[in-house]
Amino acid sequence: MALLTKLQKRIAPAERERGAVLVLTALVMLLLLFIAAFATDLGAWYRQGQEQQRAADVGALNGIQAYDRGVKAYFATVQVSPGIEARSWEDLRDFDNLNGTMHVLNAEEAGLAEAAETIIGLLETSGLSFSNPGVPSLAADPLDFNDVSTWTIIADDLTEVVITRSFVQTGVESDGVTPVWARAIDVSITAPGEQYFSNILRDAPDIDRTASSVLSNCGAVCQREITILPPFTGFDADGSGDGYTPLLHWNDDGTLAEVWAVNHHVWDGWEGDILCRDAATKTSCGTFALSDYETGLHPIELLSESQKKIYTPATDRATQRAGILCFDVVAKNFCSTPFIGLWDTHDVINGWPEWGTPTTGVFEYNNRLWVSSDHATIACVNYNMTSCGEWNTAASAHGTVATENDGVNRTAWGGLEGSELFLIHRGTAGQPLFHCFDLADQQSCNGWGNTVIGFGTDWDQNETVGFFRYDGTSATPFAFCLAQTRSEDRSACRNLTNGSGAGAVPNINPALADVGNNWVGSAFSWQGQRTFFAGGRSDAIGCFDWTTGLECVGNVDLEQARPGNNRVGAPGPRTGSEEVEPYAFAQVTDNCLIGLGDQSFFFSFNPGTLDACVETSVTATITPCDCSDGNGTRWGEIRLPDRLLNETTMLVGTVSATENGPPIAGIDAVDLHTTGTDGLLDLTNIMDSDIVETTVEDGETVPVVYLTLELDSAIDPLTGQAEFSQPVTANLEIVVQPTLTS
Repeated sequence: MALLTKLQKRIAPAERERGAVLVLTALVMLLLLFIAAFATDLGAWYRQGQEQQRAADVGALNGIQAYDRGVKAYFATVQVSPGIEARSWEDLRDFDNLNGTMHVLNAEEAGLAEAAETIIGLLETSGLSFSNPGVPSLAADPLDFNDVSTWTIIADDLTEVVITRSFVQTGVESDGVTPVWARAIDVSITAPGEQYFSNILRDAPDIDRTASSVLSNCGAVCQREITILPPFTGFDADGSGDGYTPLLHWNDDGTLAEVWAVNHHVWDGWEGDILCRDAATKTSCGTFALSDYETGLHPIELLSESQKKIYTPATDRATQRAGILCFDVVAKNFCSTPFIGLWDTHDVINGWPEWGTPTTGVFEYNNRLWVSSDHATIACVNYNMTSCGEWNTAASAHGTVATENDGVNRTAWGGLEGSELFLIHRGTAGQPLFHCFDLADQQSCNGWGNTVIGFGTDWDQNETVGFFRYDGTSATPFAFCLAQTRSEDRSACRNLTNGSGAGAVPNINPALADVGNNWVGSAFSWQGQRTFFAGGRSDAIGCFDWTTGLECVGNVDLEQARPGNNRVGAPGPRTGSEEVEPYAFAQVTDNCLIGLGDQSFFFSFNPGTLDACVETSVTATITPCDCSDGNGTRWGEIRLPDRLLNETTMLVGTVSATENGPPIAGIDAVDLHTTGTDGLLDLTNIMDSDIVETTVEDGETVPVVYLTLELDSAIDPLTGQAEFSQPVTANLEIVVQPTLTS
């Protein structure tokens, strides 16, 4: 019994200790469970924070680019002057005192909205959904460095996204004092923490992550502008008389500067002018009276680009001497020696005036002017309007040329091919006489014998036209011809090499039938493929296709060729003084001819398609942008305005290391209308190894590349005219590279 009692006394404390251990163990296990649960949630919160940080970083990086894109898209909608779009916040603020503040706020909202849309799209790819686009709060003054704009968006799971546009200081100006500010996009993402076990201890905390991004362009100072000119379209011009040949004056960069014209058949009682039209603005750049001079009926005129002067057949009224008149297109005045007399004029016969001058054409060869007369005499004139000789081509086995005045102009046609000048005159018997004169040695062309008579003596120069003949495969002619616009099919051609007969041109008559049998203008050959015949009084244009040997398919619609309805007359054929009455042509681009008609009216058409001119090509030199932080140069992006995209149906960009050379890899015929491109031509991948040429800019040698833009304008369905009709300016920028600042 005593032993049992002793054992019980020993067992009781052990049992009590065992229970305490169990309780303590349970408590420790519970604590460990709580710690494990909390650790699990802490890990989840950490991972959630990392994911939110990545989302904020990506949102900020893309958001600042989207903000910049939205702002510039709004800039493109605001014109600070006709045809010139806003390019900066200062443009928006300063150009219009009344609406400047409104435009600044609109640009800020456009940029912030673009950023919000971009960031929402990125967050949706991570699984968030947004039923509400959010609420913007714009800064009172988006140009104030201390003012911010925000856009708050609440996701369907209550995640809060706050987008803030602020300013951050990125450096100081060169004075070492003035701060350099940059716009930044801050993205803050706040969401309740994911909770697994810790909710028995506390509510889940909010996980908040923020990122800030600015555009880092190496501190670039870059102002590169590319002016893109529209396809050429026609226009009415000032002037009291008729024009004849469009005379084109070009800028140094190869773009068309001005179109000039000299009124033809100016004579005593019928006044006229030399007139100028600005090609870009289509406005007058001067009208200059021909009060002291008379001009020819079918003149062959010249605008010498080397001299920047117009030389045109004329007669001095005071002396009644025939020669050439000189006009300076740069000074916009008659030359210091305005006229040189070469021949006497003819008397008036049967009451009809001479209708101008016996001088018929001016040609340019070997830095001299070569002047033809209606009696087959050729004179040489220096650029300074002094004589350098005269030769009578008719006296050298070229037959007798008519000299009597019967009221008609006796030169039908003249053309220069190399050093050889080809002319057609009227003989005393009324027959056409073909001539070739080599300007290199001032002799008849080698192999030419006696005068070659084309066809019978009943030809009328007003009803015939001379032109070069092609074989359809080369742009070099092999013969020159004379054809009649009467109903019968009659033409005669002579080989350029020796004057031998080349036969008639088959099927030429249909191309001339509609030109009319009253009066015909001149002929113009396009790339050796087609020849166009001006209708004179018929309001028609004939077209012969050398590649098919037939009349061209289709016809030039002169109603469509006119710009709008700025001439009287309903669509369709017109009569009387309202006809276009085309006289002559010139080539503006490879795919656009300009014509000149009655009452100084210019028009244009595509020689290949015979419709309105809609194609054009612009070539510009591009140099890289300088980094103001001294980190060298960078190529950037060319952003073409939305207006250009909207007004064109084809827009293709190519960059070459040399002008008209092979394209640089990756920048070859880039379709700038393609979705995802949207007018952006990226030059950032240009390598040093791509560079071939350099240029001097501000005293420094810099690399240069060449940009070619080819485009087709859209056509206005109501007017049939090109919608792209005003020049636009595109900017070259350093490629946008966003940088996280926090």
